Amino acid sequence: MKKRTGALLLALVLLLGCAGCAADGGDPVLRAAGDAAEYLLALQEPAHGGEWLAVCLGSGVLDPPSGWLEDYLESMAEYAAGCDGVLSQRQSTEYSLAVLAVTAAGGDARDVGGWDLTLPLQDYELVTTQGMNGPAYALIALDSGGYPADIREQYIQYLLSRRLADGGFAFRGDTADTDMTAIVLQALAPYQEQEEVAQAVEEALARLASLQGEDGNWQSWGVVNAESCAQVILALCALDVSLDDPRFTKNGAGPLDVLLTYQLEDGSFSHLPGGESDVTATRQALEALTAAALASEGQTGGLFRLLSNVCTLEIRCDVLTSRKGTFPENMQQLIPDDGVILPQTRVAITQGETVFDILQRTLREEGIHFEFSESAVGGGYVQGIANLYEYDGGELSGWQYSVNGIFPSLGCAGYTVSPGDAILWQYTCDLGADIGNVYDE
Repeated sequence: MKKRTGALLLALVLLLGCAGCAADGGDPVLRAAGDAAEYLLALQEPAHGGEWLAVCLGSGVLDPPSGWLEDYLESMAEYAAGCDGVLSQRQSTEYSLAVLAVTAAGGDARDVGGWDLTLPLQDYELVTTQGMNGPAYALIALDSGGYPADIREQYIQYLLSRRLADGGFAFRGDTADTDMTAIVLQALAPYQEQEEVAQAVEEALARLASLQGEDGNWQSWGVVNAESCAQVILALCALDVSLDDPRFTKNGAGPLDVLLTYQLEDGSFSHLPGGESDVTATRQALEALTAAALASEGQTGGLFRLLSNVCTLEIRCDVLTSRKGTFPENMQQLIPDDGVILPQTRVAITQGETVFDILQRTLREEGIHFEFSESAVGGGYVQGIANLYEYDGGELSGWQYSVNGIFPSLGCAGYTVSPGDAILWQYTCDLGADIGNVYDE
């Protein structure tokens, strides 16, 4: 695994920039998120312990340092293998955080160093040992990637059974706590088609609104703090409730306005109003800002519905790279040494979009050359990407695509993309045989 020091990470971020650090000032939410990410990247290696940062960087809102998410996945695989998949003996949230981070980074939490990190989240006794936090984050993690698990309903009922008379939720006691109420709302958000859940959500939202102070702040355990405000934002985004909702606006200040008052000049956030830099506050603020940015882009379901309306797109030409020296010099200049034309990229999708739609839109946004034929059967036949065309690598060469490791028989303009799909375009020099698309005789 590649090792990076904190100083090098910061240098990479400053060099490459986060999406929020726009030269023209950009959107204030994106700018604030970018500054917070820079602060945290200087402190956190791409390794175990950086789960929340991986979630934010993998959301598609910010541009992470080159290789950061890949290094995180590699490090987590090594870590899981080294501890035989046992991240904790008693805290199921350790698995929940790992599942969220691995999913956000583009991995599959069912195979991390050979271990299925979703299995412990299906152990009811282990998960409920932590009280409300366990089932809430287990649901959030399992839903982040649509991981199969029959235990969801048990966790939903566990949470519902602990509703307080005032409509909220608390880790302990009989008075609603801002943070716990907001976290439970994030967990229950996808299940509002159930009447009991929908009613609980409405009552908990009303309780959250009543907990807001006249200055727009929220408090937890009797203390006004940034993290409580951040959790409210995460809950509202998970429920697709506007952050300008008048229920959560006091004296003209909404949750985002209030949260930004905690940000310091170095990009970090303080825990208390007027306080000093606090890593936990900065991390939770970055989560909230990322969720707000996603909502403004039209993504539903909040920060943790990572694959709810997202696919991934990757473009490679490894076959050409392996034969680079055999091609004319002008063609060699077009072939990347690592075979990567577009690294695995998370792309938001809308209903009905095809593989061709995703490819065309993404390449246009990335400024990568693209040429196709409208006249081909079904439309959208790919002729060239990044100035590498069919027949450049021989009479059997060209571009082929796979989805989730399978080469469809449909043209790319006829294949409708589903949330969570992993689309891979590869250059072949042998009608696909050299990239795993072997035709049966």
